[in-house]
Amino acid sequence: MANGLFRALGRGLVQLGVWGLCWVGMPAPLVRAEGEAPVAHEFIPNVDQDEATRAVLAAQGRGAEVVVHRGTLVEPPRPPRPGNSGTGATPDLLAQRGLGFRPDRQTGFDGELSYYASFDPMVAPFKRVLAFDRVGLGRDGRTPVLQVGERARWPVPIGEPPPDEGWDRFWGEVQLAPGQRRLWTLPSVAPEVRILALRATPALALRVERDAADNYFLALRAPAPTPTGPVHVAFLMAAPRSYFGMTVPSGLPANTLASQVAPLPPSVSGRARVFLSSLGLSPTSDFRAALFTLVGYFRGFSESDEPPLDTGDIFSDLVQGRRGICRHRSYGFVVAAQALGIPARFVQNEAHSFVEVQVPERGYLRIDLGGASRGLTARGTAGRVAYRPSEPAELPRPEAYRASLARAAQQLVQPDATGTGTGTAVGQWLPPRANAGQGGISRAMAEGRALGGEHNRLAVPRAGAGAGGMERRPVVLTLARRAYHVVRGQTMTVHGHLRDRRGKGVAGLQVELSLASAGRRERLLLGIVTSGALGDFRAELQIPPDLPPEDYRLIALTDGNQRYGPAIAH
Repeated sequence: MANGLFRALGRGLVQLGVWGLCWVGMPAPLVRAEGEAPVAHEFIPNVDQDEATRAVLAAQGRGAEVVVHRGTLVEPPRPPRPGNSGTGATPDLLAQRGLGFRPDRQTGFDGELSYYASFDPMVAPFKRVLAFDRVGLGRDGRTPVLQVGERARWPVPIGEPPPDEGWDRFWGEVQLAPGQRRLWTLPSVAPEVRILALRATPALALRVERDAADNYFLALRAPAPTPTGPVHVAFLMAAPRSYFGMTVPSGLPANTLASQVAPLPPSVSGRARVFLSSLGLSPTSDFRAALFTLVGYFRGFSESDEPPLDTGDIFSDLVQGRRGICRHRSYGFVVAAQALGIPARFVQNEAHSFVEVQVPERGYLRIDLGGASRGLTARGTAGRVAYRPSEPAELPRPEAYRASLARAAQQLVQPDATGTGTGTAVGQWLPPRANAGQGGISRAMAEGRALGGEHNRLAVPRAGAGAGGMERRPVVLTLARRAYHVVRGQTMTVHGHLRDRRGKGVAGLQVELSLASAGRRERLLLGIVTSGALGDFRAELQIPPDLPPEDYRLIALTDGNQRYGPAIAH
């Protein structure tokens, strides 16, 4: 009934229920469509976005709003949002811009990494900080090195509107560090952007610049004095929607845009052609088929602490060994793609590397090749929503890539200094868990072992063995609310706590928060949160704007750790 009503109305309020376990006789979840209610964060057709931008520029004394493809954005406050003093902080990659990128042979998982969410909507973890667009040779005269082809910079106008309606808006924030510098990297969401507004607090005379690889910079206008203290910069940026997802055309040769690719060194080109030949590719191959083949191949890499065979040719070793994380995959892809005549760039930030490809007649397309770290801490995500492309990229997703995405999602955590862990939206549909955390959560659910007596908590008494065969202690996971009323595209705040049998809070456990429906076996992962010092947790979770309206249960699940066993709450 509810499903049919939603299909008829098309959009409305989603009422999410934290319901009791169905096998102990609790009521089934209920979702009601409110078709007449105004819906935020959904596409509003025929909106004059230039007028909305002018309203932003003219707004005074409040957080200004601007209509975008999937909803509204609120201007960042002055000063930076509380608790987010590191918002927009990025490592100084200016020096690396001059040195270029040379791969290493550490193909195993990276250690714990931090990512700063500079944009709202969030594009995590795909913020652009530094891009390389040319393949050169290292000092040894043999190793392919990725470089910025043209290091000159050109001014970028501020306030120039996008050329058409197919662009989305993003608020950005960066914190300029004190010192004697007069040039800083400016993160972007895409290679081709328009800067619609820029504000510095305290006031500072800044200009925006870019180079040939579409790296963006903030520079002091002469003769402005160098700042002696931190400067918070907020800016409104527009980017073409197609960059985040598009249909790749067929019927064109791979080298259609070869004139836009700098010639590779002959020795590199020769090695790349040998590799491409093994994949059945040449510059005259169909562009779409060649791109799909390369994406599928490099997404099929595996993270491995055992590096590939070292023959002295790191490019051939990496691409033939198919081992490595994000930077190895992106490096090999860019060299191979440029050898085909496809304009491709290597893009990196403080936590991730990915690629972007110029598609004939379409423009640049962002492509993630996977490759996870051992842990990723996302900072500055509070109060932001995740960006959802209007058209997903139809690219191969081999099993190795899907597994890499799942690992990355499980490791995405945002800490909070108050002792209450906070989570961030990740938006992945995960397969059913055959056996969560060795404690048999899914088995306990199937057998109906509901303990604790409350509608929204479940403990597993025999939690399974931890390190050294020690029995892990049982833990009770409780959600604070029974039901949530949430509009698609908005966020909901989920509170809960973890307690041991004595009622003492259990700190440091990761809790996976997801949605489940009767219509499919997979769960939609909304975020992962870590319990704070008192065992409490809080997460700001975005409900995807394109989530099919129907009945959902909110599921909180922890695998425990070496000391505590798993638990689940519905």
